Amino acid sequence: MELFEGGEDDEEEPSSNSSAGGSDRAERRCGPLEAVFPATVGAAAYVGPVVVSERRGAGRGVFARRALEAGCLVLAEAPLVRCAKGVEAAGARAAKRRPDVAAAVEALHPIELADASAAAVTKAERACGDRRDARLWLAMRFNAFDSGVFARLSLFNHACGFSANCVRLDAASGFGIADDLTRVFVCRRVEAGDELLLGYEQPCESATEPRRRRLLERFDFRCDCPTCRRAHPDETRVEADILETRGEPWDPRVDDAVARLGDPAAPLVVRARRLAFNAALAALAALSHEPDPDRADLARLADLALRRGRRFLDAQTDALGPDHVDLAPTARALADVLALALARRLPIPDAAADQAAAEISRLRARADAL
Repeated sequence: MELFEGGEDDEEEPSSNSSAGGSDRAERRCGPLEAVFPATVGAAAYVGPVVVSERRGAGRGVFARRALEAGCLVLAEAPLVRCAKGVEAAGARAAKRRPDVAAAVEALHPIELADASAAAVTKAERACGDRRDARLWLAMRFNAFDSGVFARLSLFNHACGFSANCVRLDAASGFGIADDLTRVFVCRRVEAGDELLLGYEQPCESATEPRRRRLLERFDFRCDCPTCRRAHPDETRVEADILETRGEPWDPRVDDAVARLGDPAAPLVVRARRLAFNAALAALAALSHEPDPDRADLARLADLALRRGRRFLDAQTDALGPDHVDLAPTARALADVLALALARRLPIPDAAADQAAAEISRLRARADAL
């Protein structure tokens, strides 16, 4: 994988010139994404209108050939090596016995051990016990996602959180994907020539410095994307307070944490609103499935879920823009809460039944459009 922007030069950390595209001394293959790897690697299930190009002298990246709308599929690919844990050793073994894996790894970062930081090389040598296998071990480590190692997916560079303009989805994402393909979708409009960027770190709405440390440990770069540069000085403490509220739908600390950040579009604001909405949804779903739920309690939870869902949708819109695909499940969930309130004839604050029905239609139409 390749970094978005490197940190300052340091003996123990890679500079912006030591991205996952490999050393400037190594030959790089650019062009249409489907043509970058040799035929022995095997074709991807789908490759959209994208091209691999040099990135301002800092390795390769994937760029849009033309303007792409939110929701456009740009890649569907099966992993070369299917492994979530211990991928370094499993991938290294696969590369030694499978020509497709070996051919792909030849084109992945680090092309040479000199392209990785001294700390990463030392760790690889200790793990392998053999310097000749260290580059292979690092190539697997730096180019693995949750579900395994991919050839073409690994060429997408990183940007944290809302600086990314693409999202990757697989069977574990909860979007109804049933096969073994990982798909990359554009999550907001991009123009021709724009670089397509993925967030390697999940969840994307996390505190900056811990996220940077995880990226450095896992992928060997310190991120300096726009999301990282706008970090709030009290983020780590606020994140801890937010996580403590996960299981309590009525906890007021969510709003307190949001107020402390003071930025309605901050990633942690979106995370706080997401957790609060999900907690209210879970409590509402549990109560609504009881055989004889208390009507007053059901009405209070529906009201809470509606208020928190609207705040979450507003926070997502502020942070991501109105056409981001992440807004779709939120809009659908809000529509479902309203539909439940109408079906159970619960009081809906600030809305008559016909207004609520119209809002359901608007929310579902918005979700369908995304």
